[in-house]
Formats: sequence, structure tokens, C-alpha cells
Amino acid sequence: MIESFKVTLRRRSILGLCYCGLVCLLLLLFWKDSFMVNGHISAYTLGEATGIAFVAAFYSLRGLFALRDESRLKKLYIAETDERSLFIAAKSGGAAMTVAMAGLALGALCAGFFSEAVFWALNGAMLFLALVCCCFKLYYRRAV
Repeated sequence: MIESFKVTLRRRSILGLCYCGLVCLLLLLFWKDSFMVNGHISAYTLGEATGIAFVAAFYSLRGLFALRDESRLKKLYIAETDERSLFIAAKSGGAAMTVAMAGLALGALCAGFFSEAVFWALNGAMLFLALVCCCFKLYYRRAV
């Protein structure tokens, strides 16, 4: 069990760090010149990607440190396989909401090249979905 978790954790950490490297590369490429509709959209998109990169770096480093320390690894394994947390995630539509928010964010990124109105509409929908997801999680944490 824990061996398969180590492989999963290593893969997650590598993917997170690759994402951080990709964001750094994009920041270097698009620092001055932007192909977006306007500068606000470009700044918003790069800020969003940078924020996600910081979160990805945090979780990646946490996973890498857990792989080196057996007690941290056990704590992380117990936290990720906790039945109550898994039940709350299932009831609040955890995976489906995450996929939907990622799809809206990707759509907004692509729309930023063509239409400002569509960009802001998709970002608004994504933020609304995130708010609904947080409300469901808070409700089920108290109810369960």
C-alpha cells in the first residue's frame, strides 16, 4: 500500500515541479510582449498561473520531503486515505468540480486571445463554481 503511495507521490511531485518550470518559462517569454486582447487579461492570466505554480510548488516540495521522512510519509498517507475526507470529497463532487474548473480556466485562457467578454464570463463561472465547491465542503464537514 505505502509503496504504491510513494510512486504516486513521486509522480505528483514531478508533475507539479514541471508545471512550475513551465510557468517560469512562460513568464520569461511573455514578460513584455503579450498576444492577449489587452494587458489586464494578460496580467490576470499570468497572475493566476503564478499563483497555481506556488501552490503546486508547495505540495510538490511537501511530497518530496515526505518521501525522505517515514513519519511524514505516514501522516500524509493517513490524511489522504482518511475515509471521512474521501466521503466529503465524494459528496461535494470533488473530482468533477476540479475537472470543470480546470476546463473553464483553460477555456478562459484560450478566450483571452480573442474576446475580453468571453474571458471574463468564463472566469466568473469558474470562480462561482469554486465558491459552490467550497460551500459544499464546509456544509458536509459540519454535517458529517
